[in-house]
Amino acid sequence: MERIDTSYADIDRTRLRYIQFMGNNFNNIKTRSQNPLRLSHTQNSATSVWSVKTGGQLPFGGYARDVEALVAKSEIKSSSNQKTYHMPFVNLEKRLGQRPG
Repeated sequence: MERIDTSYADIDRTRLRYIQFMGNNFNNIKTRSQNPLRLSHTQNSATSVWSVKTGGQLPFGGYARDVEALVAKSEIKSSSNQKTYHMPFVNLEKRLGQRPG
């Protein structure tokens, strides 16, 4: 899926649900769409908000509407290199430049 024909109207990306891609073969493309999309993220700086970019891999440029799992593969540490025991959580459907809330 390269794009949506917006000749008459654009698609409301906040209403996309349960788009599945199975058994398809795409050739000569730069960015492969995936749903569900599985990502890994590494955060090397101390910050209270981690933005994980999808790289345009969600169908039709959509936004993450659900997260099935969030797993820390190693200890989460503070800026002073101390273990932190706060549980990470997600804010969904955020677009670039939009404040979490």
